[in-house]
Amino acid sequence: MRKLTTYLTGVLLVTIVYCTIISCKNKEAYPVLKNHFTIKEIKDLNKINDFFISEFLKSTKENYKEALTMFMDSLKFNGQFSSNDDLLFKKQLNLYSSISESTFNKIWELNTTKSQPYLNEAYISAKTFGKYYSFLNEVGTKNKFAKLCYEKIEASGDYNPLFLDSYFYNNHNTFNYNDFYNQLIIAIYYLSAIDDYERAISIKKGLEEQLIKVKPQLN
Repeated sequence: MRKLTTYLTGVLLVTIVYCTIISCKNKEAYPVLKNHFTIKEIKDLNKINDFFISEFLKSTKENYKEALTMFMDSLKFNGQFSSNDDLLFKKQLNLYSSISESTFNKIWELNTTKSQPYLNEAYISAKTFGKYYSFLNEVGTKNKFAKLCYEKIEASGDYNPLFLDSYFYNNHNTFNYNDFYNQLIIAIYYLSAIDDYERAISIKKGLEEQLIKVKPQLN
């Protein structure tokens, strides 16, 4: 009995030490994120980045640079921010549902259009003056890429990834593709652009279907 108690005590101490080490590593890994997001929200941010890498880059973090380059080349070739896959966009919508509402609201805000012919259509935009916006501002004090993204949002009020192509072209040899902050910013920018494009296409299809129904009545 005494041996069992000693063994269990040892296991408990090892577990406590291990958890403490992991906790410290997490805090060291995200020194700026933890100033703006909870631990649960940081896990959501990892999920967002992992989703973009696996579903859109069709890759892993180990091949991130090559996969991102191929992804950007395909965007230039197609000339649009489209997943070209309805199922994939549905997965993106499911991603929003799988993260906490607080995480979503710190990055994006859900709006509806106010004018015809797109009245009351839902769309997402950047959460200006939100926690993610503040995160970019803080990271930008040491990260030129984050600073530029912050300034772009400040100027336009939304995520516009059109400048990313020229940025990577001019900073190809110095950009840190393995940095989690950089990967997260890229994921949020491109997911936002894809969302915007896919919703616009969906609205356009809806209007065309309505016109097809109305046209016979006008003849």
